[in-house]
Amino acid sequence: MKSNTLKMLLVCAAALLGMLLFTRPDKLSSAMLVIPFLLFFIVIFLCLKLVFKSRRTEILVLVAGVLVVGLGLQSLGQLTLRDLVMLGILFVTSYFYMFRRAQTTK
Repeated sequence: MKSNTLKMLLVCAAALLGMLLFTRPDKLSSAMLVIPFLLFFIVIFLCLKLVFKSRRTEILVLVAGVLVVGLGLQSLGQLTLRDLVMLGILFVTSYFYMFRRAQTTK
């Protein structure tokens, strides 16, 4: 399992690096601009999965998602302190509901 995760991480990281090095954002369509963010999400998620070895993948998806949304806002020049606070509130609220759901399903 760990070797498959590592292989997938390397493939996604290579694809992301290739996309960042060999494409120009001003020449891409808007649909193609989403691909680096998806690759960033996958790379961050797989790194977290390798580091924390958690079976609760929902939490790892949540953390990776918040980081990618922050990166997206930063790339648009829209990341402010208010946005960081809202992302923090969204993260805490989502984590709370995930934790409660896990407690009720046991």
